[in-house]
Amino acid sequence: PHKGVVHLALASLTNACFDLWAKARAVPLWKLLVDLSPEAIVALLDLSYLDDVLRPEDVVRLLTQEALHRHERHEVLALGYPGYDTSVGWFHYSDEQIRANARRAVDAGFTAMKLKSGSPDTARDVRRALLVRETVGPDVQIMLDANQQWTLPVAVRVCLELAAM
Repeated sequence: PHKGVVHLALASLTNACFDLWAKARAVPLWKLLVDLSPEAIVALLDLSYLDDVLRPEDVVRLLTQEALHRHERHEVLALGYPGYDTSVGWFHYSDEQIRANARRAVDAGFTAMKLKSGSPDTARDVRRALLVRETVGPDVQIMLDANQQWTLPVAVRVCLELAAM
């Protein structure tokens, strides 16, 4: 429905509303959200762009299952959350630049990196992701960011192609 600039503008307004809500309750935003029931969270979400594969009741079930492991995630409060490098593979970078950036990120201690994707040529995105995997090895987490360029079926297809990675 809304893509690109409009989608991002709406997301920033939504985030601002969540920030205001948390400030009004005098709690950090993460605390506000984890204290909500799964049903309350689902009521806040627009799942219309996913309704062919994910229904609200599915989300409630998934959130309810994950709540059982909430205590395990409290370690993040004490230890912090690991960062990741977003500069590895911008769209216009050559393969050589991507390889060099990936090596530099690993040398700097990053254990995760994000690669820009979302090309009309998904084979290019798959090739670039495999290039990064080949460069950094199996122990580094690689994320793809298609910036709302893929439809859900395309995203699922690409992820299935990369599943063995």
